[in-house]
Amino acid sequence: MVGVALQRLGRLAEADRAISQAIALAPGVPDFYSNRALVRCGQKEYDLAAADAETALQLSPSHVGALCNLGLAQLGSERYAAAAAAFIRLIKAAPDFAAAYDNASLAVRSIKDSDTALAAATAFAAAAPGSYLAHMDLGVVLSTIGEVERAESAFARAVELAPTRIDAHSRRLFNQNYLEGLTDAEQAASLAQFARALSAGYTPMVHHPPRDAADKALRLGFVSGDLREHSVSYFLVAILPELRRRGLQLVAYSTSTKSDAMTERLRSEFTEWRDVTDISDEAAASRVVEDQIDILFDLAGHTAGRRQGLFALRPAPISVSWLGYSATTGNPQIGYVLCDATVLPPGNEAAFTERPLRMPRGYLCFSPPGTDPDDGPVGRRMTFGSFNTLNKLSDRTIRLWSCILAAFPDSDLLLKTKALDSAAIRARTADRFAAHGIDPSRIILIGRTPTRDAHLKLYNGIHLALDPWPYSGTTTTMEALSMGVPVLTLNEGRFISRVTASLLSVAGLGDWIARDEKEYVDKAVSAASDLDTLVATRQKILHQVRRSPLYDAASFAADFDAAVRAIWRNWCVGVGSGPA
Repeated sequence: MVGVALQRLGRLAEADRAISQAIALAPGVPDFYSNRALVRCGQKEYDLAAADAETALQLSPSHVGALCNLGLAQLGSERYAAAAAAFIRLIKAAPDFAAAYDNASLAVRSIKDSDTALAAATAFAAAAPGSYLAHMDLGVVLSTIGEVERAESAFARAVELAPTRIDAHSRRLFNQNYLEGLTDAEQAASLAQFARALSAGYTPMVHHPPRDAADKALRLGFVSGDLREHSVSYFLVAILPELRRRGLQLVAYSTSTKSDAMTERLRSEFTEWRDVTDISDEAAASRVVEDQIDILFDLAGHTAGRRQGLFALRPAPISVSWLGYSATTGNPQIGYVLCDATVLPPGNEAAFTERPLRMPRGYLCFSPPGTDPDDGPVGRRMTFGSFNTLNKLSDRTIRLWSCILAAFPDSDLLLKTKALDSAAIRARTADRFAAHGIDPSRIILIGRTPTRDAHLKLYNGIHLALDPWPYSGTTTTMEALSMGVPVLTLNEGRFISRVTASLLSVAGLGDWIARDEKEYVDKAVSAASDLDTLVATRQKILHQVRRSPLYDAASFAADFDAAVRAIWRNWCVGVGSGPA
């Protein structure tokens, strides 16, 4: 057909005219409408393309090309739920149509509304029970809305279906951090599966200690998908200029195309900037080798923008996990984890595949958020709060917070996270407290705010922030402290449960660290019982935090420089020269 030939040559306007002439002569042929839909997708005429595809489907309800082109048109017009439905129809009609699975996954992952995303992901998994992508996408949605146990089942199925897929393992390992009942044996088994998948797919490079290089100017690489307005950047932006002042050469390896004003600010602080988003792990590793990186930092772990395959290739002599992930990566080629004695106490190293590289004070340094607390009075009704994501609100967390609310009836709990934009999720969250006898009217639920400043200003109405367990706050903790709000934490369990305890310890606020459940509840109730004193502590907390090492970028940079210099010198003399 002339129109199809023209389309393949990229002559889309001519192809459109030729196919339109064919339709005029034979208006009952579904192929013609399907072909024109594809041409119009190429012209970005997505509404016209969708209309053509729908016409083809009216003539032939299971027309494979029309279903595909309908989905493409709806993807183009950002009607992601409709696109997912079209590709799911295509999977049912043509199970061997491989591209349908990738496109269905893209559509599901692009849906912003959590209720709609859950419906689409559930339908995708039902239509494609043998697709690891479908189960992985379902797990992501379930985890996002706080259904972490169901998410674990979905991720486990994804790993079972595709045991060599690194992304499936990463998704599962990340979600397991939210499971309060996860045993050491279960975690070890998941980590071992991940390590086997890496070993099967990647061969690490061999490096030899250089001669007379112990005191060279070190070149440090930082791999992250979050070099933008993101939590990772809030802990990075203040220390970069201080590291450069100490003679460290800093190279960024960005794994995301997203950018904003923070990206440009960060870009100016790095010695060099590499975009490795759309290149293979092997190509990215070659770039790291060409850049002569001495120590490569993983700032993503198993979060978005992760490049565990890159680290499995070991393109730099030394690799360190830091900042973006508060657990072991399980990657045998990452030699160290930057930490401190609170988050990873001596004797707890067995849970990590990486060696601990302990900082003498804290392992994090925050950048001032630029928003100050209001000078006006705080409300007189006791309000606890948490701005952590719903997947951090474990059953134990809900139970403990309910105990606090029950013990102090004249109080409310304010929860804020973007998933609470959904009415269904708000109702489900309130029901979790109602199951413990807490009146839903006492649970204040807030979704996303338009700006970070508006987000931070909400702390003006909170008297005491409650830290969740087992996944502790990090940015949420620092933002609360930076607004003068104390944070109460339960210091039990793994690294990921102890981050707030580390931050509080460094700030000299150890009184807000509880050793067990009883002390956690008692401290919260005691603080709530003396509201005047609690409000008066805000200025003290603000002063302490701002004068602490948490805000002292120069001192942090000195500690960081000493730490990386120590492992480099060890490497040069053959100590700690391989992965942990």
